[in-house]
Amino acid sequence: MLPRRIPDRDFSAYNDLLEVDTMLAEKVRDWTKAWEKEGLRKGIHRGRREGMEKGRQEGLRKALARTAMRMIEKGMDLETISELTGLDIDKVRDMSQNPDRYRAETDG
Repeated sequence: MLPRRIPDRDFSAYNDLLEVDTMLAEKVRDWTKAWEKEGLRKGIHRGRREGMEKGRQEGLRKALARTAMRMIEKGMDLETISELTGLDIDKVRDMSQNPDRYRAETDG
């Protein structure tokens, strides 16, 4: 539009600047998309890793509780069970007093 209003001027430098501006805007959009994609990828990876760790911990907790329940059923001393499983003595005592609840919690 400007070249038509001022026909005797060379606007090639102005046009070059407009092209640079357009290219920079495209690059910024591309970079933003790439950063978002990378952030999403890292978030998914971290979530999986944390989920797997939580699953391992939950599995270990259930395995120790199942083992303690079997030891209780065999009549082992509660102190010994606590020592061998690493479970708190109060937890082992509660397990021996409420076996049905703990069997349900450990899927056993």
